[in-house]
Amino acid sequence: MKKFVCLFILLAACSTQNKKETKEPVTAQKIMGVYTGVTPCADCEGIYTKIEFIDSITFIKSSKYLGKSSRAFFDMGQWSIENDSVLVTTAHGKQQHYLHENSGLIILSQDGKRIKGELANYYRLNKGEPEGKKDRSNEIKAGIDFIARGNEPYWNLEIDFNGTLRFTTLESDSIVSKTPSPVLDGNTTQLQVIEGEKQLSVKFSPVGCINNMSGAYSDYAVEINFNNGELESGCGEFINPAYQLSGTWQLVSLNGEVANVEDYAKELPELNFEAFNKKVSGYSGCNRLTGNYKADETGLLNFLPLATTRMMCMGKNKEGAFLSALNDVSGYKFESDHLLLLKGDEVVAEFASK
Repeated sequence: MKKFVCLFILLAACSTQNKKETKEPVTAQKIMGVYTGVTPCADCEGIYTKIEFIDSITFIKSSKYLGKSSRAFFDMGQWSIENDSVLVTTAHGKQQHYLHENSGLIILSQDGKRIKGELANYYRLNKGEPEGKKDRSNEIKAGIDFIARGNEPYWNLEIDFNGTLRFTTLESDSIVSKTPSPVLDGNTTQLQVIEGEKQLSVKFSPVGCINNMSGAYSDYAVEINFNNGELESGCGEFINPAYQLSGTWQLVSLNGEVANVEDYAKELPELNFEAFNKKVSGYSGCNRLTGNYKADETGLLNFLPLATTRMMCMGKNKEGAFLSALNDVSGYKFESDHLLLLKGDEVVAEFASK
């Protein structure tokens, strides 16, 4: 009996040892997918980081600096697995190490070690996204252009800029009013509503926002003040694509070729869309441009005749090709945070938010 007990203990010990020794290595199939998280930032509220391992070789990473801008900064390159559980990504000649742990990724220091200190727990990316893209087709059909929500206390805001603004809370307080004309202050949009004895002020800016309950990311940080109470904050987004054009976009590629500043007299071309009044202005590489456009939620986009300044542009300059491409545009779509201008089904110009 004693021998059996001793043998059982020995076998159990060996079994435990074998389990440790035969730890299943991480495979590319396990890694592939999307990882997200908010990582520390020295001069912003945090960096919303999203990295996707597209296949066994390629990754794409986007970073958005919360409190500053909703613009995404992209890195794309190759990745590999080292020492069973350490991932190495390489982009623009620079490497970043990650440790695969509990289905997530731990961001390691440049020398491949765990980061220590008070913020150590924030150097982690979780697999998946807190909330996937919701189907907003019913809201769009109802004419809603912008939605926002706050927590603690809960409130909900829906805006049809050509119709009705609806604001509700859990206390059954609400405002249903004709949407006032938005007032633009830099990149901040403001609305002031007075309905009888009720008052509501709304401000939203494209500086990025994280839902403090779900962890989901939205492009707009929203502040509301209801009946001169406390200032409440939340997150919002344009759900009507025609309003997602709002803001400044810088050229990334033209007619399938990567845009280089050397190809223009001064700087890369830019377009600034004012979605509320359908005006566009910008820079064509040498001259300023201004005019109007037509766009809708189905993806239709046409530039009306654009006026430009007439400065002499010396040296190499693709300004003419850029303006010609704008003249041919018949539609638009968004892809991976980039704006694509279309001629039929063909992409003639690609822009990144600035």
